[in-house]
Amino acid sequence: MSPRKEHPMDEPDELLETCEAGKVLDLTSAGVRVLAAKGTLPVAVLTRRGQRLFRREDVERLAKARRK
Repeated sequence: MSPRKEHPMDEPDELLETCEAGKVLDLTSAGVRVLAAKGTLPVAVLTRRGQRLFRREDVERLAKARRK
């Protein structure tokens, strides 16, 4: 039996929705979409419905850079 992960949300390859990325970055969803449009935050997946998904690793890297 494999060990259970206590914090699956901390997976670096986890995909975040726009609102979730906004919480990490302390931005509104609109602010996250602006960063994505500028190329500052890469979109990992664009769904058929137009929903943007972001890699947690990219979001956290940007959040760290914004704090400096």
